Amino acid sequence: MQIIGIDCASKPEKTGVALGEYQNNTIFIHTVFMGNKKQSIADLLFPYLKTNENILLAIDAPLGWSEPMGRLLAKHQAGEPIEEEQDRFFRRITDTFIHQQTGKLPLEVGADRIARTAHSALKIIGELRTKGFHFQMVWEANFLEKSKKTLGVIEVYPGATLKQYGFISSAYKGESDGEKTKRLEMIANLETHLPTITQFPDLQDNADMLDAAICLLCAKDFIEGKSMPPTDITLAKKEGWIWVKDK
Repeated sequence: MQIIGIDCASKPEKTGVALGEYQNNTIFIHTVFMGNKKQSIADLLFPYLKTNENILLAIDAPLGWSEPMGRLLAKHQAGEPIEEEQDRFFRRITDTFIHQQTGKLPLEVGADRIARTAHSALKIIGELRTKGFHFQMVWEANFLEKSKKTLGVIEVYPGATLKQYGFISSAYKGESDGEKTKRLEMIANLETHLPTITQFPDLQDNADMLDAAICLLCAKDFIEGKSMPPTDITLAKKEGWIWVKDK
């Protein structure tokens, strides 16, 4: 199975991408790159997509909004109060669940930059569909359909996954020598689970590409049934669900 990790951002040039293969319970990374201003992420991905394999996209970005936000804003008039408490209005059920389980609180999808990131992620999925790759959200580890090729999408959160593994999970994304040293330590820890990760020295210098590689580990956990499932599948299909390893 081909696995693609995307550390999404509001702009392509800030988006990290990692491509790998899942074989024999192991993910082998074979390509890592950053987007650019001239091409969309979908255009950059297209030459790598394998038409004869199952593909799973693991995207670090919200892929839905809270149910109350969508429901109440549709009929809201300026100046009228919103009959929902703030946390539930701005946070999805999955955000609260991940915070309770891991101590890491995902950014609220209603906020400025993360909302734009969500828009960018959905645009990537949409553009890939127009190119003939009809990716769909998947909700169970045994998502593969035996009768045909499956193109799946899941939402992931590298920071929470790192926390569940007991690895460094914060203060590693900057450009200081100390943060670069942290990234080197993270890469050494991740080699057990992503054996080819040390072949990409750019990961020490670029936290976005490193997070894209960690998205592949998130995907591995999902495929192997190690990720925590939705508490309410109907609501998850509306709001989205972050797949994170059960500690």
